[in-house]
Amino acid sequence: MPKDKLFVVGIGPGAKEYITEFAKKIIKNADLVAGFEPAINIIRDLINTRAEIIVLDYASEKPKLNMIRSKFRDSKRCVICCVGDPNFSDQQFIKKIRSACSQTGAPRNEFRGTCVTAPCGATSRSAIPPDGTSESSGIGIEVIPGISSVQIACAKAGLAMEDIRFITFHKSGSLKAEKMELIEAAKLGKNIILLPRPWDFMPQDIAKFLIRKGIPPKTRISVYENLTLKNEAVFRGSLENFLEKDFSDLSIMIIKQNRLRQKL
Repeated sequence: MPKDKLFVVGIGPGAKEYITEFAKKIIKNADLVAGFEPAINIIRDLINTRAEIIVLDYASEKPKLNMIRSKFRDSKRCVICCVGDPNFSDQQFIKKIRSACSQTGAPRNEFRGTCVTAPCGATSRSAIPPDGTSESSGIGIEVIPGISSVQIACAKAGLAMEDIRFITFHKSGSLKAEKMELIEAAKLGKNIILLPRPWDFMPQDIAKFLIRKGIPPKTRISVYENLTLKNEAVFRGSLENFLEKDFSDLSIMIIKQNRLRQKL
């Protein structure tokens, strides 16, 4: 595991069987492993007993990312773990990591220009630093894809990625653009897969929002909860059936309206 890169690693949807061998290798060889509590809980037994663990939280996210940057500069092999695949719903978080790591003071020529864009496991490398990071001031960041719960949900629902509109609410700040996209797709009869926002826009909130915006209450939806885990569950019904039901943070919502396109 090279010390000239900070790795952002996708660790799959929850079950250890879905962690890639490459991700396991990187985690086992790290001097420092960071991530939000759900991610750390998934990979805790893979972490070297000598490695430092930093549990991230929204309240202290920025200072802890700065701490990780400092550890990296001290030649620590650092890994930040994300549940699922970082390319599906962690772009805002990755931007925060890059922002923290692009501050001045990093060792010269540390950047190696690696950026992953393919969600299905392919790594693409670019000589251009992401987000304008310069060679003299940035830290090399490599994003390692994982298996997303979105892929698991699509497989269980019999949907292909090219036949759906994927919308994530898993971000901080305004959801106005994403909500407008959801209403547009729903009114056009698209198949939609949604990642809810755990603290204020969960499946029951989405159902209320859609009905309020004129989507028929009888519209059929499915909610997949805790995918790949022992307590995995699926709930099917219409929007009006979900108005008062609570779900775990690990939930995915599917609105299946169209038949799959015929393959020629």
